[in-house]
Amino acid sequence: MLGSYLAFPLYRLSQSGISYSSVAAAVLFEWLGKEYQRKPKTRQNLCKRLVIISLCSLVYMSLWGSFIFWNASITYSDGTTVRIHEAAKHFLNSPAWKELKKSINEVYGYAQEHSWWAVYDKFLEKLDPQGEQHALKVLGLDKTASQEEITAQYRKLVKQWHPDKHRDAASKEKASERFIEIQEAYEILSKSDRTGHSKKFPRNEF
Repeated sequence: MLGSYLAFPLYRLSQSGISYSSVAAAVLFEWLGKEYQRKPKTRQNLCKRLVIISLCSLVYMSLWGSFIFWNASITYSDGTTVRIHEAAKHFLNSPAWKELKKSINEVYGYAQEHSWWAVYDKFLEKLDPQGEQHALKVLGLDKTASQEEITAQYRKLVKQWHPDKHRDAASKEKASERFIEIQEAYEILSKSDRTGHSKKFPRNEF
């Protein structure tokens, strides 16, 4: 391993860097690797062996990762070829990366102002595991809507989108799909505890 790392600069200087790396590794193994003790070493405990194996694996993978990062390239559908390290540099200057950094800073600031538990609650809210946010969107309401407002909006929409109020086939089919979607949304919101929901998730936005 040491020989491979010592020969690593040759990757950038010569196309045959892999051969130099192999030769260096073989020489160091011949020099140092064949020394042994007549008495066998006591076996190390399992945790220590796993830690050593993990560290060696990380070192080995970092070698290959460095080689791939500096030498591999990406080819687009139009035939354009870009080196990975150049693509990474462009990505760090892209709007997507800047937006990601901005979001991370906003999350960190929100956690400092409230708590990491509040961030966790906000994360659960965005995941919408019970489908409440989507249901509210279907009914055209926000998350602060009371159960009375939900019921009133539901009755208004089912009258508007009832299939019997639409004559032609295309409109009737669309209305039927919308009508079912409204019913499913109302069913989800009827089963949820709106008071508990409002308490669980803070109303502050990032």
